[in-house]
Amino acid sequence: MANLDPRQRQSAAALAARRLAPGPEARFAGRWQVNCLQVWVPTEAVPDTAQDDEILIAESSLLPPPAAPDTERLVRVLRGVEGQAWRSGILVASRWWPEGPSRDAWVQFLRAASIQGAHASAVPEIETLPLAKAPWGQPLQRLAWSAAQLESAFWRALLLACGLVVGWNIAASLAWGAADLAQAHELESLRQDAAPLIAARERAEAARNRLVAFEGLGKAPVDFQLMADVRERLPADIRIASWVRDAGTLRIEVLAPEADPRVLVRAFEGHPLLAGVVANPMDGGRMQLDVDLDGEALDQNSPQETNP
Repeated sequence: MANLDPRQRQSAAALAARRLAPGPEARFAGRWQVNCLQVWVPTEAVPDTAQDDEILIAESSLLPPPAAPDTERLVRVLRGVEGQAWRSGILVASRWWPEGPSRDAWVQFLRAASIQGAHASAVPEIETLPLAKAPWGQPLQRLAWSAAQLESAFWRALLLACGLVVGWNIAASLAWGAADLAQAHELESLRQDAAPLIAARERAEAARNRLVAFEGLGKAPVDFQLMADVRERLPADIRIASWVRDAGTLRIEVLAPEADPRVLVRAFEGHPLLAGVVANPMDGGRMQLDVDLDGEALDQNSPQETNP
């Protein structure tokens, strides 16, 4: 058996065990110990009530092995006494007697097992051992499954699969919720940390806008300067009634009972800001002057600005 491929040992062991059996239909039990195979063949036929999925297990394999790896012993079994010879922790010989063997029978058993010094060996005391929880060695064949066992295994596997699916979904939901809470907490913490920076940025942008507005005021023409220019260019008999300045638009109302609009337009020719004046006559001897203070005119006039 040791020279066979491990994948072929089971089949070869089953064939060898069937050759040792008294008949082709005889049941047998087998246990592996390393490369050694122990085979037990019942002397009585197995009852017909035994199912095909049942496997015989020898009572000897349920007895605990001896503490010493090399020893001989007598153990009491369910019916009778069994003699065993162990070498290197492997059961190399076994024989059954209805009662304890005589010295001659014991010596003959040891000689058949090639035990040295068999003629000087005394018959050991019969030991009564408790059954082990599991047989020693490895089984000769795998345990066959009945239809009921297969059905039970199927339902257990189905319940396990359903439990895994449900458990996976629950675990995923819990993990998602925990991650969501952690992310929300982290986001709130970042918002609190960033709040002073955002407030400082808003204050800086507001201050910048005020500075830009102040800078624009410095570039725009001063109303006092424009009033002086208008007063200087208007004829002496014309008075200013109102003055409205709105961003880049200037509206002036003057009292000119007999003035010609063309005279007022010509009066502002050549002025960098007021050259585009439009004169519109009104009732009651009034004249409305509209001026568009565009950007180019503002830029051209900025070097000439003075503060009164």
